[in-house]
Amino acid sequence: MPTEPSLERDRTFRFGLFELSEQEGELRKNGVRIKLQEQPFRVLVELVANAGKVVSREELRQKLWPVDTFVDFDVGLNTAIRKLRQALNDDADDPRYIETLAKRGYRFLAPVIEIGAKGGEQNSQPTSGVATASDTSLVTSRVPPSPVQAEPGSTQRWIWITTAVFAVAIAVVLFFWWNRQSAVPIVEAVTQLTDDGEPKPFSSQTVTDGLRIYFNEGARGSFKIAQVAVTGGSVAVIPTTVANPEIVGLAPDGSALLVSEGRDFGETSFWQVPLPTGEPRRVGAVQAQDASFFPDGRILFARQDELYLTEKDGSNPRKLVKVNGLIRDPRVSPDGHRIVFDIREGAQEIPVSIVESMADGSGPPHNCEQQ
Repeated sequence: MPTEPSLERDRTFRFGLFELSEQEGELRKNGVRIKLQEQPFRVLVELVANAGKVVSREELRQKLWPVDTFVDFDVGLNTAIRKLRQALNDDADDPRYIETLAKRGYRFLAPVIEIGAKGGEQNSQPTSGVATASDTSLVTSRVPPSPVQAEPGSTQRWIWITTAVFAVAIAVVLFFWWNRQSAVPIVEAVTQLTDDGEPKPFSSQTVTDGLRIYFNEGARGSFKIAQVAVTGGSVAVIPTTVANPEIVGLAPDGSALLVSEGRDFGETSFWQVPLPTGEPRRVGAVQAQDASFFPDGRILFARQDELYLTEKDGSNPRKLVKVNGLIRDPRVSPDGHRIVFDIREGAQEIPVSIVESMADGSGPPHNCEQQ
């Protein structure tokens, strides 16, 4: 068996959307556990604990592959690194986390926050010589007593005056805040993310997990799913067996894309495409013209003039709303309390109205805006 890494066993590291716990032996993304075998996990701990530094292959071998282990070290380490990149949705050619340095080793690129055993956060490379709350030294000071004691009545009067002034100041600030004019949004800069020459359809959704941007590209009727880093760069196609996959949403935990088999053809089936790779899973027998995710992972879908809520696998559909018109682009508020959707007439691309409804179906829907 591999030796224990020379690290404290109760540290937790945070980087990006991930949290790595030595004590629990777990890697989580947005609180959701990611499956990771023991050896890749130990390699990740070594790299994260030495973020920004080059960790050589020899160092990893000495710490994690002792001489009496009957395993091909090169194959084992290469496999571990490959599984880590899959778990982190990282790209060897355009790395965000693990950089390979030929003939030298690896370097962890992302900023890391280390949480100690007592839960206090500190940088992965703390500055030396700065006292912290855990120092055992105690500094005391003595304040000489005031030679003149204020009269109780005078002190109380000043407290009332100070409180009144403070209250008036707050009232003035609130008055100007409530009556201020809304600022007009101004586009200060535009950054081009892709230059692959492929058409990008406006009808599909563009979604992101904060690290990658997922979008459709290609000719109408033969869409592909593509991804690019939020900073731009090379475009990578996500392979799938779903025909003409059109993105309609991203799972709250970033684990899958919700796609349809082309919404331009009316009601169609919906699939969850795992990220970074995996076999697509059909959302039960759901047939609808549009859909999206609920914050808890359930699926909201629109069928003609009715809106339904179903479980992640498409089971137990429940009708929430019925309106006059065709429902498109249903979306749920981040707190899961409200639903907003478009109402269209026939095959019109422009919404007739935007409607808001309670997410549990209670209360009548009402128009947010008339077009």
